[in-house]
Amino acid sequence: MPYDGKILSRAMARFDEDKQRRARQFRERQQQLFAREPELADIDRRLRGTMSQIITRALKGGRDPVPAIHAIRDENLALQRRRGEILTALGCPADYLEEKPRCARCGDAGFLPDGSMCACLRSYYAREQIAELSHMLDIGSQSFDTFRLDYYSTDRGGLPRSPREAAQRNLEICQSFARDFRPGKQNLLLFGAPGLGKTFLSACIARVVSESGFSVVYDTAISIFAKLENDKFRPDEETAAEVRRCEGCDLLILDDLGTEMTTSFVQSALYQLVNGRMIAGRSTIISTNLAPEELGPFLKKGEFDGLNVTIPYKQLVIPYCDVVDPKAAAIGAVNTIVNRDGRLYGYNTDYAGFSYLARAHGVDFAGKTVLILGTGGTHSTVTAVCKDGGAAEILTASRTGKGDALTYEEAMRRKDVQVIVNTTPCGMYPNVGQCLIDPAAFPALEAVLDVVYNPFRTELLLRAEEHHIPAASGFEMLVAQAVFAAEHFTGKALDADTLIPAVSRQLRHELANISIIGMPGCGKSTIGAALAKKLGKTFIDLDAEIERRTGHNIPDIFAQEGEAAFRRYEAETLADVAKQNRQIIACGGGIIKSPANVRALRQNGPVLWVRRPIEKLATCGRPLSKGGAALKQLEEERTPLYEAAASVVLDNTGTLREAADKAAALFEADETL
Repeated sequence: MPYDGKILSRAMARFDEDKQRRARQFRERQQQLFAREPELADIDRRLRGTMSQIITRALKGGRDPVPAIHAIRDENLALQRRRGEILTALGCPADYLEEKPRCARCGDAGFLPDGSMCACLRSYYAREQIAELSHMLDIGSQSFDTFRLDYYSTDRGGLPRSPREAAQRNLEICQSFARDFRPGKQNLLLFGAPGLGKTFLSACIARVVSESGFSVVYDTAISIFAKLENDKFRPDEETAAEVRRCEGCDLLILDDLGTEMTTSFVQSALYQLVNGRMIAGRSTIISTNLAPEELGPFLKKGEFDGLNVTIPYKQLVIPYCDVVDPKAAAIGAVNTIVNRDGRLYGYNTDYAGFSYLARAHGVDFAGKTVLILGTGGTHSTVTAVCKDGGAAEILTASRTGKGDALTYEEAMRRKDVQVIVNTTPCGMYPNVGQCLIDPAAFPALEAVLDVVYNPFRTELLLRAEEHHIPAASGFEMLVAQAVFAAEHFTGKALDADTLIPAVSRQLRHELANISIIGMPGCGKSTIGAALAKKLGKTFIDLDAEIERRTGHNIPDIFAQEGEAAFRRYEAETLADVAKQNRQIIACGGGIIKSPANVRALRQNGPVLWVRRPIEKLATCGRPLSKGGAALKQLEEERTPLYEAAASVVLDNTGTLREAADKAAALFEADETL
């Protein structure tokens, strides 16, 4: 989870202030009792000297220190009993003078051993963030509980829903969004006339999400675009930090979109900001007074040099274009508009993007039987490319099988299919793991292409790879269409064959996860934490995450519920964690026992197998790793599974720094991303 540096520093300052205040209060309480009962002060002095006595006896030569140390222990216990008696006589609990941490989980450190933030510090973060948001939003009084439905009329006026019914529905959607918030799971567009409650609902969502410990940034469109413009043309550290906050927070609330000046820079900045956050798996709320029906007047005004268009507007914009490229006209969709001297030119760069994807991965449609999954807008684009590529037969499959389309069950019986292209959102984040057909059912299958780009590898592609069928995602298509759009915007030919692979590789490495597997005690967590720091990614210890979610430590889960229950918790946690981006995930040793787990690990990046000599494996506190013959047997059973799951292998035989450096080098050299 990305934390706002400015908010975090304030939260940690408050956290330390409270910790110091509690320490002062303890010392004051201690001194008051010492003054009341001097024997307590003497006992305290003698107890604090225990460690120095033990060290002295242990270092004293010529004698066995054990008997002396046992005597010191017995004396220490006697002193503690006497202290308890005195305190009880004074009407105080026996442990009244023991300085105990307020948080048992982190010991008041604020961070857990795996480097993640403890819930106690997250609560401070939430309070500071709400205070920050309160400068612009009335967080104090605006909540879902105070949202007044009686403000809205119950008169339907011939409409399917009354304003109050619509407001009730909107309230439920916003409540669900806030209650179930996970970064990247959903985005939200709030549009309508001024005064209908868009900002109020945004404030309610911001409050709930902040209280859950996620980072939230709220700002107006005018303010954000001013910061983006200053950062580009008049950069300074403060502005750069504000831009990073907008780009990196878990939830960005962009209010009053449409009130800003419409310039080419604003259009480009909006696209880059929102698209970058979507690719990175971060959520955005946009509120605007503009409605979809205002598209026409906006385009007619022509106050832009160029823009990209996405669904559901790719068809709606066509009537407003003065010139439509023949390819775009044939497909029936425009995703790029360029304003040249007041005339709007419409293009479809998805065609060129998909063509590039197929060519880059050696997929030739000539004379082939192609099966296209889905009947949406992208289907038309893919069909056009396949026709122009000389495909012998183009089949379409859908859930309903309406029109000329086959059902997926019928499509599975076409054993002559040679190329499959998925144009549906099936398997797309956050609904990863879904798959419409089984590639193994097609004996003539030569290639699988999927236009989905998040995750890197959908379930369809992962299954294809398991059967050694060449497969490629839509990530390069995404980059390619942007490059070709840039050619239209600038009127200049770009070196696409060089630029697209370079940009794709850079973005993939920035967004990719690295999942670390290996035997228990091989160093996955220590290497993972060091690697995350080195690469600027978030470190996730999967076992620690399981403990956090279940409220029980791993040995207790094994002892009380058994290994099967633990594996279920492990699979559920991994499925949720692995769909996110920019993470180093240290996994338990047995994660590879499930093929579904392996596919989850591989969907967003490489899998790193850490190997370590069996005699150097740590075994303390590990339920399935007790050492000796049992450990050797475990290694023999799991090694083939590690080999099958791993993308790269790291031999951990040196220092932590050497291991982290080598892991980083292996990642940077990985050309499969």
